[in-house]
Amino acid sequence: MTPIKYKSNNLYVEGLSVEKLADDNQTPFYCYSEKYIEDQYQALKSAFDMEAKIFYSMKANSNLSILKLLLNKGS
Repeated sequence: MTPIKYKSNNLYVEGLSVEKLADDNQTPFYCYSEKYIEDQYQALKSAFDMEAKIFYSMKANSNLSILKLLLNKGS
């Protein structure tokens, strides 16, 4: 299930208003859902019948927070 939803024409990520995030942070900014990334990683890992090692390409996204998150998940 996606963490990104519209409510009354306002965009929310994991229940947080993107408009409020923009007011509270310097813009432009990237907004990631840690739970969604973790859920997608787990879904990919569980799709294999055997123990699979998942490697993440830093060229795809070199954001250190995401790299640490995936490293902690076992990537």
